[in-house]
Amino acid sequence: MDVTLVPFGYRAKEGDFVDVSEVPRGRASGCICWFCRMPLVARQGDVKQWHFAHATRGNYRKVQDNCEFSFFVSVRMMARQVVKESLALDLPAYRDSIDSCPMLPSRSRTVEFTVTEARSIVLSEVEVDTSFSGVPVDIVGTIEGFTFVVYFVHPGREVPSALKAGNLADRKSGILAIDLGDVATLFASTRRERLPYAMLLEDFLSHHIESKHWVFHPRYERVREQVNRQISGSLESELAKEASLGSVRQGKFQCVMCGLSWASVNLGQPNCPKCQSHLYVSFKGYVE
Repeated sequence: MDVTLVPFGYRAKEGDFVDVSEVPRGRASGCICWFCRMPLVARQGDVKQWHFAHATRGNYRKVQDNCEFSFFVSVRMMARQVVKESLALDLPAYRDSIDSCPMLPSRSRTVEFTVTEARSIVLSEVEVDTSFSGVPVDIVGTIEGFTFVVYFVHPGREVPSALKAGNLADRKSGILAIDLGDVATLFASTRRERLPYAMLLEDFLSHHIESKHWVFHPRYERVREQVNRQISGSLESELAKEASLGSVRQGKFQCVMCGLSWASVNLGQPNCPKCQSHLYVSFKGYVE
């Protein structure tokens, strides 16, 4: 579906969104564009894909200037509306990687790790158009007693920095982004069947794995730390053997958090002996 068209119109009197197949043809649709508030005309012909179009008489420039993302805005607003008190979601796997020895590029290798495998869940106590940690979000629900957040992204709308890992106050909650960018292709692929867009959208939200990616997972830091400790232990043993032969120099390190300084042959990402974390450790050069 062409993203210059609009699949869902807003009925101001009723305060809801409707599929183009649910309204009378033409200007009798009674709908407006949520984004620019201009009237919408329901195009329901026999050849082209059904859609709403802006009634642009005398206002073409206003539509061009102010309604660039009206397709995605209408999809996002309808996505909120089709969500019920519970929501089934197929979740993607979450995999990442770590550089095993960034301070010695010749020894470095990429180590991949898995935070969670793909799985299906059901969110309960779902709220839409709400907030999380003071940030407006699309969906908040609960799963196994923990909070789970869904944020819709599309051209012109990215995940706020406040929801990303380093800025979260609540680090026990999962945050998933669903990219609505593929919805246009989905709608276009079913043009001949004339299936209701709302039904397609509901299925897309639940089952389209490719559109989903993790913004934050509460186990991410713990799993990454475990992998880092394994890498550090292996590298330290390897370098200690080489150091005994005089082929590896010791590095000098300092923990910014507690101020501790120490020397070690581990030039990967060593943990602070006191804090037991590598997050605030900086490399200060080599022991002369």
